[in-house]
Amino acid sequence: MAHIVKGDQIVLLKKIRSSLGDPVEGSTEPTVRDAAKGTVATVLQVLPTRKDKHSNKILGPFVIVEGVNIRRRHVKPTQTSPEGGIIEKEGPVHISNVALLDPKAGIDPETNKGTPTRIGYEMREIDGKQQKVRVSRKSGEVIGKPEREPRG
Repeated sequence: MAHIVKGDQIVLLKKIRSSLGDPVEGSTEPTVRDAAKGTVATVLQVLPTRKDKHSNKILGPFVIVEGVNIRRRHVKPTQTSPEGGIIEKEGPVHISNVALLDPKAGIDPETNKGTPTRIGYEMREIDGKQQKVRVSRKSGEVIGKPEREPRG
């Protein structure tokens, strides 16, 4: 599953529930923000496989997806963040619950859902050089890696 990288457009293969607890008084915001099957989103981070400290089970790999699996964290006021309060951030989603977006099929404008695809690797000639590229199994289109931000 190492074919998903930061910045990729992915499609959710399952409904992801993110429970946010009781609504705040006077708020019209729903208590649960669900991400439906077929929703298209961007990968923020890829977390590798790791071992659980307590049970020695192997966990992961996971991806953190923009706007999916929102979690609330209650933070005490400190010197670095004097306000404290409730912080919302994305939680991890198992990599088996996402698939890359097929570049040829794209996103359906009526339902705003994407078509998932599996990935293969092929050697293709690019700029006179043989390079290993990611290829969609469904359409045969080359899926380029997203542009990386320079470190620094």
